[in-house]
Amino acid sequence: MAKPPVRLKDIAEKAGVSRMAVSHVLLGTGQGRISVGEEKTARIRKAAEEMGYVPNRAAQMMHGAKSGLIGILYESRYPVEGLSRLNHTFIQIAQQKGYSVVSAMTHYLPERHEDTIRTFRSLNVDGVFCLGQDPDADWNGYGSLLDSFEHVAVLGPSGNPEWLSEPYPFETLSHLAVDHLVETGKRRLGLALTDEDYCSSIERKQGFLDRIRHHNLEPGVVLDINPNRVGKGVAAATVMVKEACEKGLDGLFVQNDLYGSRALSAARMLGVGVPEQLAIIGQNNDAICETLLPSLTSISLNWDEIAGNLFQQLLGRILDQETGIVPAAPILIPRESTLGVGNFR
Repeated sequence: MAKPPVRLKDIAEKAGVSRMAVSHVLLGTGQGRISVGEEKTARIRKAAEEMGYVPNRAAQMMHGAKSGLIGILYESRYPVEGLSRLNHTFIQIAQQKGYSVVSAMTHYLPERHEDTIRTFRSLNVDGVFCLGQDPDADWNGYGSLLDSFEHVAVLGPSGNPEWLSEPYPFETLSHLAVDHLVETGKRRLGLALTDEDYCSSIERKQGFLDRIRHHNLEPGVVLDINPNRVGKGVAAATVMVKEACEKGLDGLFVQNDLYGSRALSAARMLGVGVPEQLAIIGQNNDAICETLLPSLTSISLNWDEIAGNLFQQLLGRILDQETGIVPAAPILIPRESTLGVGNFR
Protein backbone atom coordinates (compact mmCIF):
# COMPACT_ATOMS: atom_id res chain seq x y z
CA MET A 1 0.00 0.00 0.00
CA ALA A 2 1.38 3.41 -0.99
CA LYS A 3 2.51 5.67 1.81
CA PRO A 4 0.28 8.78 2.14
CA PRO A 5 1.96 12.07 1.22
CA VAL A 6 3.38 14.20 4.00
CA ARG A 7 1.09 17.18 4.72
CA LEU A 8 2.11 20.64 5.88
CA LYS A 9 0.02 20.01 8.99
CA ASP A 10 2.14 16.93 9.79
CA ILE A 11 5.37 18.89 9.46
CA ALA A 12 3.97 21.71 11.62
CA GLU A 13 3.14 19.26 14.40
CA LYS A 14 6.58 17.64 14.29
CA ALA A 15 8.42 20.99 14.23
CA GLY A 16 6.16 22.56 16.86
CA VAL A 17 5.19 25.52 14.71
CA SER A 18 2.09 26.78 12.92
CA ARG A 19 0.96 25.45 9.57
CA MET A 20 1.24 29.02 8.24
CA ALA A 21 4.93 29.08 9.15
CA VAL A 22 5.51 25.78 7.36
CA SER A 23 3.69 27.05 4.27
CA HIS A 24 5.80 30.21 4.27
CA VAL A 25 9.11 28.31 4.52
CA LEU A 26 8.33 25.48 2.11
CA LEU A 27 5.94 27.12 -0.35
CA GLY A 28 6.90 30.77 -0.04
CA THR A 29 3.41 31.95 0.87
CA GLY A 30 2.75 35.11 2.83
CA GLN A 31 5.68 37.03 1.40
CA GLY A 32 5.87 40.46 3.03
CA ARG A 33 3.32 39.50 5.70
CA ILE A 34 4.92 36.57 7.51
CA SER A 35 8.38 36.36 9.04
CA VAL A 36 9.87 33.10 10.30
CA GLY A 37 13.12 33.17 12.26
CA GLU A 38 16.22 31.16 11.34
CA GLU A 39 15.82 28.69 14.21
CA LYS A 40 12.20 27.88 13.27
CA THR A 41 13.11 27.70 9.59
CA ALA A 42 15.85 25.17 10.37
CA ARG A 43 13.41 23.07 12.42
CA ILE A 44 10.84 23.10 9.63
CA ARG A 45 13.33 22.09 6.96
CA LYS A 46 14.77 19.36 9.17
CA ALA A 47 11.31 17.96 9.93
CA ALA A 48 10.36 18.06 6.25
CA GLU A 49 13.52 16.20 5.27
CA GLU A 50 13.13 13.57 7.99
CA MET A 51 9.52 12.94 7.01
CA GLY A 52 10.33 12.68 3.29
CA TYR A 53 8.27 15.70 2.26
CA VAL A 54 7.94 16.19 -1.51
CA PRO A 55 7.02 19.78 -2.52
CA ASN A 56 3.83 20.30 -4.47
CA ARG A 57 5.03 22.26 -7.50
CA ALA A 58 1.51 23.11 -8.60
CA ALA A 59 0.80 24.69 -5.22
CA GLN A 60 4.04 26.65 -5.39
CA MET A 61 3.25 27.98 -8.83
CA MET A 62 -0.28 28.89 -7.78
CA HIS A 63 1.11 31.00 -4.95
CA GLY A 64 3.76 32.50 -7.23
CA ALA A 65 6.37 31.11 -4.86
CA LYS A 66 9.91 29.98 -5.48
CA SER A 67 10.22 26.31 -6.32
CA GLY A 68 13.49 25.73 -4.53
CA LEU A 69 14.94 24.24 -7.73
CA ILE A 70 17.87 25.27 -9.92
CA GLY A 71 18.16 23.85 -13.43
CA ILE A 72 21.70 22.98 -14.51
CA LEU A 73 22.31 22.60 -18.22
CA TYR A 74 25.57 20.88 -19.14
CA GLU A 75 26.39 21.52 -22.76
CA SER A 76 29.90 20.20 -23.30
CA ARG A 77 31.19 16.66 -23.27
CA TYR A 78 32.68 16.76 -19.80
CA PRO A 79 34.41 13.61 -18.51
CA VAL A 80 32.18 11.64 -16.15
CA GLU A 81 34.60 12.29 -13.29
CA GLY A 82 34.40 16.06 -13.83
CA LEU A 83 30.60 16.01 -14.08
CA SER A 84 30.27 14.04 -10.87
CA ARG A 85 32.57 16.40 -9.01
CA LEU A 86 30.82 19.53 -10.26
CA ASN A 87 27.38 18.12 -9.52
CA HIS A 88 28.48 17.33 -5.98
CA THR A 89 29.74 20.91 -5.57
CA PHE A 90 26.47 22.39 -6.85
CA ILE A 91 24.33 20.13 -4.67
CA GLN A 92 26.30 21.10 -1.55
CA ILE A 93 26.00 24.82 -2.30
CA ALA A 94 22.29 24.51 -3.11
CA GLN A 95 21.48 22.56 0.04
CA GLN A 96 23.05 25.24 2.19
CA LYS A 97 20.37 27.60 0.83
CA GLY A 98 17.53 25.06 1.01
CA TYR A 99 17.67 24.38 -2.73
CA SER A 100 17.82 21.27 -4.91
CA VAL A 101 19.25 20.89 -8.42
CA VAL A 102 17.94 19.18 -11.53
CA SER A 103 20.47 18.70 -14.32
CA ALA A 104 20.65 17.57 -17.94
CA MET A 105 23.32 17.08 -20.63
CA THR A 106 22.56 18.44 -24.09
CA HIS A 107 25.77 17.99 -26.16
CA TYR A 108 24.90 21.17 -28.11
CA LEU A 109 21.92 19.45 -29.78
CA PRO A 110 19.03 21.94 -30.39
CA GLU A 111 16.33 19.34 -29.73
CA ARG A 112 17.88 18.53 -26.35
CA HIS A 113 18.05 22.24 -25.52
CA GLU A 114 14.34 22.60 -26.21
CA ASP A 115 13.36 19.46 -24.30
CA THR A 116 15.49 20.38 -21.30
CA ILE A 117 14.24 23.94 -21.09
CA ARG A 118 10.64 22.72 -21.47
CA THR A 119 11.27 20.42 -18.51
CA PHE A 120 12.78 23.25 -16.49
CA ARG A 121 9.70 25.37 -17.18
CA SER A 122 7.34 22.60 -16.10
CA LEU A 123 9.28 22.31 -12.84
CA ASN A 124 9.09 26.08 -12.34
CA VAL A 125 12.83 26.30 -11.66
CA ASP A 126 13.94 29.56 -10.07
CA GLY A 127 17.02 29.88 -12.25
CA VAL A 128 19.12 28.15 -14.91
CA PHE A 129 22.86 27.57 -14.78
CA CYS A 130 24.55 26.81 -18.12
CA LEU A 131 27.92 25.09 -18.04
CA GLY A 132 30.29 24.37 -20.89
CA GLN A 133 28.86 26.61 -23.59
CA ASP A 134 30.97 26.34 -26.74
CA PRO A 135 32.85 29.68 -27.03
CA ASP A 136 32.32 29.59 -30.78
CA ALA A 137 28.64 28.60 -30.70
CA ASP A 138 25.95 30.68 -32.35
CA TRP A 139 23.54 32.02 -29.71
CA ASN A 140 20.82 32.77 -32.25
CA GLY A 141 17.68 30.88 -31.31
CA TYR A 142 19.21 29.31 -28.24
CA GLY A 143 19.34 32.52 -26.22
CA SER A 144 15.64 33.13 -26.76
CA LEU A 145 14.87 29.79 -25.10
CA LEU A 146 16.54 31.00 -21.91
CA ASP A 147 15.05 34.49 -21.96
CA SER A 148 11.86 33.16 -20.39
CA PHE A 149 13.74 32.62 -17.11
CA GLU A 150 14.28 35.56 -14.80
CA HIS A 151 17.63 34.31 -13.51
CA VAL A 152 20.30 32.81 -15.78
CA ALA A 153 24.03 32.27 -15.29
CA VAL A 154 26.45 31.10 -17.97
CA LEU A 155 29.95 29.75 -17.45
CA GLY A 156 31.41 30.93 -20.73
CA PRO A 157 30.43 33.62 -23.24
CA SER A 158 27.00 35.10 -22.64
CA GLY A 159 24.37 35.91 -25.23
CA ASN A 160 22.55 38.36 -22.94
CA PRO A 161 24.08 41.21 -20.88
CA GLU A 162 21.45 40.70 -18.18
CA TRP A 163 22.64 37.18 -17.44
CA LEU A 164 25.35 36.43 -14.93
CA SER A 165 28.41 35.16 -16.79
CA GLU A 166 32.04 34.24 -16.33
CA PRO A 167 33.83 34.35 -19.71
CA TYR A 168 36.52 31.81 -20.46
CA PRO A 169 39.87 33.36 -19.37
CA PHE A 170 41.86 32.50 -22.51
CA GLU A 171 43.97 35.67 -22.50
CA THR A 172 44.85 35.08 -18.85
CA LEU A 173 46.08 31.57 -19.68
CA SER A 174 48.56 33.00 -22.18
CA HIS A 175 49.68 35.63 -19.66
CA LEU A 176 50.43 32.94 -17.08
CA ALA A 177 52.34 30.82 -19.60
CA VAL A 178 54.50 33.68 -20.88
CA ASP A 179 55.24 35.01 -17.39
CA HIS A 180 56.37 31.58 -16.19
CA LEU A 181 58.55 30.91 -19.24
CA VAL A 182 60.22 34.31 -18.80
CA GLU A 183 60.74 33.59 -15.10
CA THR A 184 62.56 30.37 -16.02
CA GLY A 185 64.89 32.21 -18.40
CA LYS A 186 63.20 31.63 -21.75
CA ARG A 187 63.18 34.44 -24.28
CA ARG A 188 62.02 33.09 -27.65
CA LEU A 189 58.48 31.88 -27.16
CA GLY A 190 55.82 30.16 -29.24
CA LEU A 191 52.10 29.42 -29.05
CA ALA A 192 50.65 26.34 -30.80
CA LEU A 193 47.04 26.58 -32.05
CA THR A 194 44.88 24.08 -33.92
CA ASP A 195 42.67 26.74 -35.54
CA GLU A 196 43.50 30.43 -35.39
CA ASP A 197 39.97 31.44 -36.43
CA TYR A 198 38.25 30.17 -33.27
CA CYS A 199 37.26 32.82 -30.71
CA SER A 200 39.24 30.92 -28.08
CA SER A 201 42.33 30.87 -30.31
CA ILE A 202 42.02 34.57 -31.11
CA GLU A 203 41.92 35.40 -27.39
CA ARG A 204 44.84 33.07 -26.60
CA LYS A 205 46.88 34.66 -29.40
CA GLN A 206 46.01 38.19 -28.30
CA GLY A 207 47.00 37.48 -24.70
CA PHE A 208 50.21 35.78 -25.84
CA LEU A 209 51.34 38.63 -28.09
CA ASP A 210 50.38 41.29 -25.52
CA ARG A 211 52.46 39.58 -22.85
CA ILE A 212 55.41 39.16 -25.21
CA ARG A 213 55.39 42.93 -25.74
CA HIS A 214 54.98 43.51 -22.00
CA HIS A 215 58.26 41.67 -21.37
CA ASN A 216 60.03 43.34 -24.34
CA LEU A 217 60.84 39.97 -25.91
CA GLU A 218 61.50 39.07 -29.52
CA PRO A 219 58.23 38.78 -31.48
CA GLY A 220 56.28 35.69 -30.45
CA VAL A 221 55.72 32.88 -32.94
CA VAL A 222 52.32 31.28 -33.50
CA LEU A 223 52.57 27.71 -34.78
CA ASP A 224 49.71 26.41 -36.93
CA ILE A 225 49.01 22.81 -35.86
CA ASN A 226 45.69 22.48 -37.64
CA PRO A 227 45.12 18.73 -38.21
CA ASN A 228 44.38 19.44 -41.88
CA ARG A 229 47.97 20.66 -42.23
CA VAL A 230 50.05 18.59 -39.83
CA GLY A 231 47.91 15.49 -39.28
CA LYS A 232 47.10 14.05 -35.86
CA GLY A 233 48.69 12.31 -32.88
CA VAL A 234 52.42 12.11 -32.28
CA ALA A 235 53.09 12.75 -36.00
CA ALA A 236 51.47 16.18 -35.66
CA ALA A 237 53.38 16.83 -32.43
CA THR A 238 56.61 15.92 -34.22
CA VAL A 239 55.92 18.56 -36.87
CA MET A 240 55.15 21.06 -34.08
CA VAL A 241 58.39 20.40 -32.17
CA LYS A 242 60.48 20.42 -35.37
CA GLU A 243 59.05 23.78 -36.42
CA ALA A 244 59.58 25.18 -32.92
CA CYS A 245 63.26 24.21 -33.07
CA GLU A 246 63.68 25.47 -36.65
CA LYS A 247 62.34 28.86 -35.56
CA GLY A 248 64.72 28.95 -32.60
CA LEU A 249 62.05 28.75 -29.91
CA ASP A 250 63.03 27.86 -26.36
CA GLY A 251 59.55 27.93 -24.82
CA LEU A 252 56.20 26.63 -26.10
CA PHE A 253 52.61 26.92 -24.83
CA VAL A 254 50.36 24.25 -26.35
CA GLN A 255 46.58 24.08 -26.54
CA ASN A 256 45.97 21.33 -23.98
CA ASP A 257 47.68 18.57 -22.00
CA LEU A 258 47.11 15.97 -24.71
CA TYR A 259 49.16 18.05 -27.14
CA GLY A 260 51.64 18.68 -24.33
CA SER A 261 52.14 14.96 -23.67
CA ARG A 262 52.60 14.29 -27.39
CA ALA A 263 55.06 17.16 -27.64
CA LEU A 264 57.14 15.57 -24.87
CA SER A 265 57.14 12.25 -26.76
CA ALA A 266 58.12 13.99 -30.01
CA ALA A 267 60.91 15.91 -28.30
CA ARG A 268 62.28 12.66 -26.87
CA MET A 269 62.25 10.99 -30.31
CA LEU A 270 63.92 14.01 -31.91
CA GLY A 271 66.57 14.29 -29.20
CA VAL A 272 65.34 17.71 -28.08
CA GLY A 273 66.09 18.36 -24.41
CA VAL A 274 63.13 19.43 -22.27
CA PRO A 275 63.27 22.00 -20.78
CA GLU A 276 66.93 22.86 -21.60
CA GLN A 277 66.30 23.32 -25.32
CA LEU A 278 62.52 23.63 -25.33
CA ALA A 279 60.30 24.20 -22.29
CA ILE A 280 56.69 23.05 -22.75
CA ILE A 281 53.47 24.15 -20.98
CA GLY A 282 50.09 22.45 -21.37
CA GLN A 283 46.59 23.42 -20.32
CA ASN A 284 43.88 21.81 -18.10
CA ASN A 285 46.22 20.20 -15.53
CA ASP A 286 44.92 16.72 -16.30
CA ALA A 287 45.96 13.84 -14.05
CA ILE A 288 48.34 12.60 -16.75
CA CYS A 289 50.61 15.63 -16.24
CA GLU A 290 52.25 14.19 -13.12
CA THR A 291 52.81 10.76 -14.70
CA LEU A 292 54.72 11.99 -17.76
CA LEU A 293 58.52 12.03 -18.01
CA PRO A 294 59.35 14.80 -17.62
CA SER A 295 56.19 15.80 -15.77
CA LEU A 296 54.23 18.47 -17.63
CA THR A 297 53.85 22.03 -16.39
CA SER A 298 50.21 22.96 -16.99
CA ILE A 299 47.61 25.60 -16.30
CA SER A 300 44.56 24.63 -14.30
CA LEU A 301 41.52 26.54 -15.45
CA ASN A 302 40.20 26.15 -11.90
CA TRP A 303 36.74 25.43 -13.30
CA ASP A 304 35.39 23.85 -10.13
CA GLU A 305 35.96 26.96 -8.05
CA ILE A 306 34.97 29.36 -10.84
CA ALA A 307 31.77 27.39 -11.50
CA GLY A 308 31.01 27.12 -7.78
CA ASN A 309 31.42 30.86 -7.29
CA LEU A 310 29.17 31.68 -10.24
CA PHE A 311 26.57 29.21 -8.97
CA GLN A 312 26.60 30.96 -5.57
CA GLN A 313 26.14 34.32 -7.30
CA LEU A 314 23.10 32.93 -9.15
CA LEU A 315 21.57 31.74 -5.87
CA GLY A 316 22.36 35.09 -4.30
CA ARG A 317 20.53 36.91 -7.09
CA ILE A 318 17.51 34.60 -6.80
CA LEU A 319 17.34 35.09 -3.03
CA ASP A 320 18.27 38.79 -3.27
CA GLN A 321 21.30 38.26 -1.06
CA GLU A 322 24.85 39.58 -1.26
CA THR A 323 27.36 36.76 -1.73
CA GLY A 324 30.66 38.56 -1.20
CA ILE A 325 32.28 36.04 -3.57
CA VAL A 326 35.80 36.82 -4.77
CA PRO A 327 36.21 35.62 -8.39
CA ALA A 328 38.48 32.61 -8.84
CA ALA A 329 41.23 32.55 -11.46
CA PRO A 330 43.31 30.01 -13.41
CA ILE A 331 46.58 28.88 -11.80
CA LEU A 332 49.83 27.54 -13.28
CA ILE A 333 51.25 24.32 -11.82
CA PRO A 334 55.05 24.27 -12.41
CA ARG A 335 56.64 20.88 -13.12
CA GLU A 336 59.71 19.38 -14.77
CA SER A 337 58.89 20.36 -18.39
CA THR A 338 59.81 23.95 -17.47
CA LEU A 339 61.82 23.58 -14.23
CA GLY A 340 64.01 20.60 -15.10
CA VAL A 341 63.98 16.96 -14.00
CA GLY A 342 63.64 16.58 -10.23
CA ASN A 343 62.49 20.16 -9.75
CA PHE A 344 58.99 20.92 -8.43
CA ARG A 345 57.31 23.75 -6.55
